[in-house]
Amino acid sequence: MEDDDSEPACKRRRRDADALATELLNSGKNLSDADVLGVLSRWTFKPNKNRTNVLPEGVDNVYSDTLGLTRDRRGNIGLDAYTRERPTVFRFLCEWLRQRRPVELSHDFPFTSISLNYNYAARLHRDGNNAGVSLTRSFGDFKGGQLSYWPNDNKTTSLEQLRERDSVKIDTLANYALFDGCRGHRVEPFVGERYSLVFFSLNAWDRGPRDQMPRGSIYPTAEHLRYFSDLLAPARGQGNVSILAAFGKSIKPQALFWPRANIIHLPRRLVLQVTEYVGGQKTLAVASRRFSESSAK
Repeated sequence: MEDDDSEPACKRRRRDADALATELLNSGKNLSDADVLGVLSRWTFKPNKNRTNVLPEGVDNVYSDTLGLTRDRRGNIGLDAYTRERPTVFRFLCEWLRQRRPVELSHDFPFTSISLNYNYAARLHRDGNNAGVSLTRSFGDFKGGQLSYWPNDNKTTSLEQLRERDSVKIDTLANYALFDGCRGHRVEPFVGERYSLVFFSLNAWDRGPRDQMPRGSIYPTAEHLRYFSDLLAPARGQGNVSILAAFGKSIKPQALFWPRANIIHLPRRLVLQVTEYVGGQKTLAVASRRFSESSAK
């Protein structure tokens, strides 16, 4: 949550977040979503004017911070100052995510950076500096705020010309979502208080100071980035559908999502649900319902 602009107040609240993250990590218990929300609610977000690609209309700043590796205006890659000085929040989020890896996936999700966001609906955009796919979840007491995603966006169409009917909506409050942030996506309007985390890798990850990353980091390798990217079907361009899907053949999903409940012990058919997002929201809703019903048994 945002605080006043005084540096002492900002540092004090971030120390509170760090202290809680330290306590939770040292407890040895499984980390919960409530634990994550507790840490995020203690965090102070400074107004960020640099994320111009996500600014909602009529807004000149958002509450968004990046932990881990960042790129400065000269293109240099380094560890952000807060993570360098107080690495525990980063380590806490690494461990929370590690505990949620479905057993059917061969690797922990690799990333260099974590985007922490508070109370804004990012406008339609493409991430320009990512390597591989991203993983996201949202937290808080809000309604709306789904992730709208254009899985077949291959960048040959301008953002303004992307068609609504080609998008899908993913409820990231109820699900973890693996998606390609370099394809068009946005956050739908919402009411209430919404936090979100986006785990991603900078496209210059191989030049990053890996030895400076906090203990417990899940640093990317070319093999592991390729593993997760290969889980998703490539973008086919606006309006195109899979020939294999038309004949009822098995295809790769264009986005993967799985429910937050029972995440560690989900059976394979729930984790790697193969869904062709033809028809957009209707197909995704059917898949979400199938997840929910199977998890309840």
